Amino acid sequence: MAQITIYGKMQLFLKSQETSIWRIITKGYFTQRVDQNDTTSTEKKETNWTLEEKSKVLLNSKSQLFLSWALRREESERVDECDTAKEVWYTLQTHHEGMSHVKETRKFELF
Repeated sequence: MAQITIYGKMQLFLKSQETSIWRIITKGYFTQRVDQNDTTSTEKKETNWTLEEKSKVLLNSKSQLFLSWALRREESERVDECDTAKEVWYTLQTHHEGMSHVKETRKFELF
């Protein structure tokens, strides 16, 4: 049987907690804006958030919490400035696996 990578284990754990968590990590979390179609629009006040918006904020927080639990202190310091679970995941992935062009270069160097 093939060995599951740490990436695979984290993905499996996160998906097992709640199905939407993995989607928040990979697709991202959005800022609640007065007009979602206008990126220059101001942020909504928390008191005006819909139930769906509150749910997405909660999922992002849960995702960040689960990711932080899995990290050693050095890793945690690397992602302390991240605002979303997607940023945390991307930062960790880039650090451990490299950018896609770097990965391709590494593969090429193996030949």
